[in-house]
Amino acid sequence: MQDDYRVLRNLTLNAGLRFDHWNEKQFVRGCGATFDQASGKVLAGENKSGQVDLTCQPVGPFLGPATADLWIPASKAGVPQGLFKPSGYLSPRLGFAWRPMGGNGLVVRGAWGMFTSSYQGNFTGSSIIGPPYWLSETITFAKASLQRWETAFPAEPHNFVAPSVVNAAYNTRPNKVEQWNLSVQKAIPILRAALTVSYVGNRGYHLITKESLNEVPPGAYTNLQAAKPYSRLGNVFVYQNTGNSWYNSVQSVLERRFTNGLSYSLAWAFSRNIDDFQSALGATQPTPFAPTGYNRGPSMLERRHILAFNGVYELPFGPGKRWGSHLPRVANVLLGGWELSSIYQFNSGQPLVFLVPGATLGNGYNTRPNLLGDPHLDQPGADRWFNPNYVDANGACHTVLAGLPCVLGVPKAYAFGNAGIGLVSGPSLHSLDSSLMKNFHFHERDYVQFRWESFNAFNEVNLGNPVTNIGQANTGAITGTAAGARQMQLALKVVF
Repeated sequence: MQDDYRVLRNLTLNAGLRFDHWNEKQFVRGCGATFDQASGKVLAGENKSGQVDLTCQPVGPFLGPATADLWIPASKAGVPQGLFKPSGYLSPRLGFAWRPMGGNGLVVRGAWGMFTSSYQGNFTGSSIIGPPYWLSETITFAKASLQRWETAFPAEPHNFVAPSVVNAAYNTRPNKVEQWNLSVQKAIPILRAALTVSYVGNRGYHLITKESLNEVPPGAYTNLQAAKPYSRLGNVFVYQNTGNSWYNSVQSVLERRFTNGLSYSLAWAFSRNIDDFQSALGATQPTPFAPTGYNRGPSMLERRHILAFNGVYELPFGPGKRWGSHLPRVANVLLGGWELSSIYQFNSGQPLVFLVPGATLGNGYNTRPNLLGDPHLDQPGADRWFNPNYVDANGACHTVLAGLPCVLGVPKAYAFGNAGIGLVSGPSLHSLDSSLMKNFHFHERDYVQFRWESFNAFNEVNLGNPVTNIGQANTGAITGTAAGARQMQLALKVVF
């Protein structure tokens, strides 16, 4: 019996690794699952004949009966057999361009549109994780448990350890994003360039967010699993339309197209990006039972300032150039045909989130600390990026940086802290990539190009984000970098 059990586990793993190969069968045979809060059951997809076809996955014939009390056919809950309810939005777009002076020297443009996007990733595009067709089981050990891995799973093959469900709700709709912009573009003849200043914004509605449905409120629990609303199940992650986002920015671009051997673009953007869950769509879940507004703040995608420059310059020496157009061949080999290009980028740091580690809410989740003062430092660095001094749950101040007050506090047991998202931003990023090129012509259109390219040319140290869990020995310290050191490469390119 034990050997049969281990074979089952291997089949389950292999089915997971072959996930993409089952998509066609899943579509035709209803091989998927989702969760229904009304009945508290996993919903099994049905094939086009209205039947639950357990043969569509290798482990299905065993897993289905073994978990029969956890799932029901989708139609029994009034859900479409394919676990999908078609939906959509009208997506109108409007735009205009206006030359107020009648010529091309000044142009005003504007646009508005409604845009949709599809689900993100396999979880939302293919609902397969969950009984009766396929499941994953995860066991977490602590060293103190002294449990051998051979006894981690039940010896009886009909028993499962709290199977999880990770799927999209059957009625999940596409993301909906409203976008708009208004720009003014002015020619600058003396620079042979054009300057564009724009206001750009968007508003996201019904964004797909991973909701954790098998959770309990903060509190003390002697048996957390038994206290959960669906105690026979593990994680119940259902992707639903609960997210929102707001983006507003001022963007400016000074651009010169290639003229007299020179082209460049200098762009700067100042923006605010707010969302509900400080994340890219669907990547993380909101904290369950949090106070209103607790999960709303600067997005992890926000970079308050972005400055970018790129340029190409052909040195004015050699045939056809301003100087040295009649250079002897030997002199032209040394002086003619050189080209310099570079790309520079500056990004503001990512908004940071402080956490009190240790599952302090009692339900398996951490909380943010209380804010007691300003955590910014006058001269932040890799040793300490912010003030890590904190007050513990007993009211004692722990001083890591002498002479500074305690600015963060551990909340009372099972209570949410009041510190917001993005109180401090991480280090900014600077990067200059450059290239020096020389063309050696042996016919009018045929030449060999020598390239010397340098990435992070000034060898700028771009620090990573600091440790934001309070009460740790390295709280506020930066232990890594966000980008590599300078790299150079030499190359020859033949153009013919």
